[in-house]
Amino acid sequence: MTRPHTLASLALIAALLVTAASCGGDDNDDATPTAPAATSTTAAAETPDPADAGAIRTLDLEANADVQTLLTDTGGSYVQESVIYADITGDGIDDAIVPVASDGTLGNVAFVVLMLDGDDVETLLTEQPEATNGMALRVEDGNLVLSEAAPGPDDPSCCPSMLRETTYVWNGAALAIESEVTIPNPDGGIKGTPAASP
Repeated sequence: MTRPHTLASLALIAALLVTAASCGGDDNDDATPTAPAATSTTAAAETPDPADAGAIRTLDLEANADVQTLLTDTGGSYVQESVIYADITGDGIDDAIVPVASDGTLGNVAFVVLMLDGDDVETLLTEQPEATNGMALRVEDGNLVLSEAAPGPDDPSCCPSMLRETTYVWNGAALAIESEVTIPNPDGGIKGTPAASP
């Protein structure tokens, strides 16, 4: 008697498990792909498009008030091809480093760094040395590096033997000078070449 009863019980339990699995499986299969898809679509619609990272590239930076001030003060010119776009503030959005050209052999004589904050353009840094032998700008490891000629006392005006490199780093609130070093000028002629070891 026990044996047929046990077999019947096992058969009933197995049938219940199969039914529960198939019913539960169908519900889970339908629910699993639908919920994340709906969530993803909703999140994508509400999140701003990160393609705005390059939005500053579409602006007329020459019309910026601080750029105009530098152009007037130096008598220099704006050259669109010389503008450097890079994220130097670490927010994933490009900033603009705008040099002011001397219109001669001196190269750049001033620069301004601009960032886009929502719809507003904010000035992060303006540099206009009283006396300059020209300057070059570059971005290295996400930091702004300014190179200026640093002529020695015996250097002809055409050929400074040294360069002064100033590195600006974003500290979360401003571009601050991290370091300033003087290095040999590779284009400064014989004086710009480090002495060979004996």
